[in-house]
Amino acid sequence: MNRSRHRTCNRTAISMVRLLTAGGVLVLCCGCPPAPPSQEEQRRAVTSRWITVECGNPEREAVSCLDEDDLDAISQQVPTISTALAERVRTEMLSRENTDVKIMVSGTGPDYLRFLKEAARVEVQLGRFLESADFGRDERVIVLSDRLADKLFSDADPVGQTVDLDGQMLTIVGVVTDGAPWSKALTRDAYVPLGLFDGRNDSSTPSPCDRLRFRVERLDQVQNTREIIQQIMDQRHPGQSLRIRSFLSEDR
Repeated sequence: MNRSRHRTCNRTAISMVRLLTAGGVLVLCCGCPPAPPSQEEQRRAVTSRWITVECGNPEREAVSCLDEDDLDAISQQVPTISTALAERVRTEMLSRENTDVKIMVSGTGPDYLRFLKEAARVEVQLGRFLESADFGRDERVIVLSDRLADKLFSDADPVGQTVDLDGQMLTIVGVVTDGAPWSKALTRDAYVPLGLFDGRNDSSTPSPCDRLRFRVERLDQVQNTREIIQQIMDQRHPGQSLRIRSFLSEDR
């Protein structure tokens, strides 16, 4: 009876050893599970298809060397580009009732939301982003970041409310999220149609802009596309100081 119990215990122990050995072999073969990507790795993965063209120091220069004609020229001559965007960034005073806030505002277009989604993980939270119908008519609109909307309106719904941006009364049409932790250099406090910085909202003449952004569909096309853009801009702006870079290079 004791020997039978002893044999049973031996078989159980052997089974346990085999199971543990098999598990060890499995771990050795498969390796440890990969660590989750860092924030920097996530940022690189989503922004490496974007190429930026900008003047020397766009936020400080009063007159930009770029305009929407440059955007069109590059878009028409470079078939590898899938999305083309213009942006002009200014620091302005925004007012509502008794509250004045100095903000960084981006003058841009409807497609800029795609860049914000891919490069900064920004999403529309309330209302909408800029639309094509906002350009070429008198209606003046603005989209706020969630951070700015909370500062100005607390728990109230800001959509449909009006604010004063440097003397222009604008209607709030939407609120977007603040974006990923790595996106502070890419996101702004507010977004308006590009022409508003000229005191107009008219698409009949090209608006000046600080930077142009182009999305290339495939990573293996980025370097060649960047070189072609450089050639085009050298022809259009000979002797002008321009920066043409992709997010694969970290000269930000």
